[in-house]
Amino acid sequence: MTSHDIALGIFSSTPKGLHVVPNKVYQSMAAECAVITSDTSPQRRTLGNDVVYVAPNNPRALADAIASLISSYNILVRKQSDAARSAQRFTSDIITRELSQWIKEH
Repeated sequence: MTSHDIALGIFSSTPKGLHVVPNKVYQSMAAECAVITSDTSPQRRTLGNDVVYVAPNNPRALADAIASLISSYNILVRKQSDAARSAQRFTSDIITRELSQWIKEH
C-alpha cells in the first residue's frame, strides 16, 4: 500500500456505510496515502479536513476527486501529508489509553 499515492475509503449509502470509519481508512492514512472517502458525519468528525470527501454513492464525485488529486501534484502531496499527520492520532497507544487507565483503576 505504501507504493500508492491515493487510497479509497467507503462510499456506500447504506445505513452501515453512513455510520462507520472503516479500518482501511486508518491504514491508508498510516501508509501516507491521500485518502478519498464519503462525506459522512462520523468520518468528518473523526478525520477532520485531513482526507478528501465526496458524497456517498456518487461515482461522478469520486471520479472528479481522483482527477483533481492526480492533476495537481501540490494538492496530492498536501493531502498525503495531512493523512500521515492525522494517522498519528490513531496509534495503538493513543486509542487504548482511556481503556488502559480504566482497567488500572478497576
